[in-house]
Amino acid sequence: APPRRPRGGGAAAVGVFKGQPAQPLGRADASSNGGAEAAKAKRHPSERPLPAFSGVGLDGRSLSISSFIGKRLVLFFYNPDTVEAGFAGDAIAEVAKLRQKNNFNIVGVAMGASHPKAARFANEKLFDFQIFDDSGAAIAGKLGVRSPAAIYGFDEEGYFEFGMGY
Repeated sequence: APPRRPRGGGAAAVGVFKGQPAQPLGRADASSNGGAEAAKAKRHPSERPLPAFSGVGLDGRSLSISSFIGKRLVLFFYNPDTVEAGFAGDAIAEVAKLRQKNNFNIVGVAMGASHPKAARFANEKLFDFQIFDDSGAAIAGKLGVRSPAAIYGFDEEGYFEFGMGY
């Protein structure tokens, strides 16, 4: 089996947001709410929100990542052509734990494989969350994802919390 990438390590460990400009996802300015919201809005200048993107889901419907902001979010990137190599089974198990224990919104991004293969894989694994069809790797490329499976967590405002590459 190929060597595993280190867990954690932040976005830089797996290339998320490399060179991406900050693009708010239509959320209201937290400072306008005053108090605790204004304190939460104070972030380090190097922090960047999840860049806005949209696409087509495996079910054929249009999807926009901005519709998932407002609740903690996990983006689960996977390539059905390579995920069966075994080491990505850990990623699938981790996604299930995050959803169950931490009440995350889970959104999949199927990269690399053809639409029929990605849909078949999602059905076989009983994925019951929205999945972007990223067969052309446009979303993965925009975010700098290079792992065959990766998990990224974001807070309610779309700011990076954690990442794991497999």
